[in-house]
Amino acid sequence: MNCGIGAVPAAQVAAANPGDKVTLSWKSGENKNWGHSIGPIMTYLAQVPAGQTADKFNTRNAKFFKIDQTGQTGGAGTGWVQASIKGGKTYTLTLPSDLPAGDYIMRHELIALHFAQKKDGAQFYPSCIQLRVGGGSNAPKAISAQTVSFPGGYTANDKSLFVPDLFKNNFVYAFPGPPVVKSLGAASAKSSLNLGNSTIEDGSKPETTESKKAKSKNDKRSPLYITPSHSRVHSRVMRHLV
Repeated sequence: MNCGIGAVPAAQVAAANPGDKVTLSWKSGENKNWGHSIGPIMTYLAQVPAGQTADKFNTRNAKFFKIDQTGQTGGAGTGWVQASIKGGKTYTLTLPSDLPAGDYIMRHELIALHFAQKKDGAQFYPSCIQLRVGGGSNAPKAISAQTVSFPGGYTANDKSLFVPDLFKNNFVYAFPGPPVVKSLGAASAKSSLNLGNSTIEDGSKPETTESKKAKSKNDKRSPLYITPSHSRVHSRVMRHLV
């Protein structure tokens, strides 16, 4: 539930600035398109404490605040943005425009809900990226935002993860975890298929409460391009892409 099973720090840290766009392209095993279509997409950041760096930080000590989330494409009973990921499209989000300088762990997560009509049926796919945010003061400022830790951020009885009404025509999804931060003061990071700070663009074994697998690799594409997939070993690796 933290950064994926077998997650280890990497030597490289991606350079970023407040307001930068981050594009993610999810892949399943053998570099095939993502295999799931029902469930939310959420992104968290955790501020690395002063005096530490992202490549040395133990993410089990991370306090994550949510910067982005998207689920259904429209109103009640509509489809899911995650279906576009399955169709081969990328997902782009925007870092908060007032994000203080410093190192961060980005936790980007897809949750698959196709078995969530039963308890413990939700499948979790988290992946972490190391970021170094420039701009502003070199002295990191403390962020005031509602935070959660992983594991511990969700519960088995959460109505967002145990969803008996999932396939009803009037179903409206409620996201797990804290609300999207509106200020760090940070700009609101609402997202949908084409609205807010996130967009969808053309471009294994599932993780459950017992089994979690993910990895991330890089492709040269501006501004930051990340491809999470699944592997026995996960590396929190990103580099500055130009």
